Amino acid sequence: MNQETLLFFDKKPQALPLYETFEKKVLSEICNVTVKVQKTQISFFNKHDFAFASFLTVKKTKDRPKALDFRRKRDRI
Repeated sequence: MNQETLLFFDKKPQALPLYETFEKKVLSEICNVTVKVQKTQISFFNKHDFAFASFLTVKKTKDRPKALDFRRKRDRI
């Protein structure tokens, strides 16, 4: 773990042990993983991004936009 990672968890240090466990598991199970620490998330990738750690909040179901309640009236669809 490097200094950038520790700074990422500066505001929420209680999440650091969970992240450490997650990081160890990912690095032990998958080969050639690169960890990239950014402002809002930590990304794990080799050829493609495949895992992320972030503190961004997820909208609750009641706050998400609702699907449109109409059907298209076309023969092709």
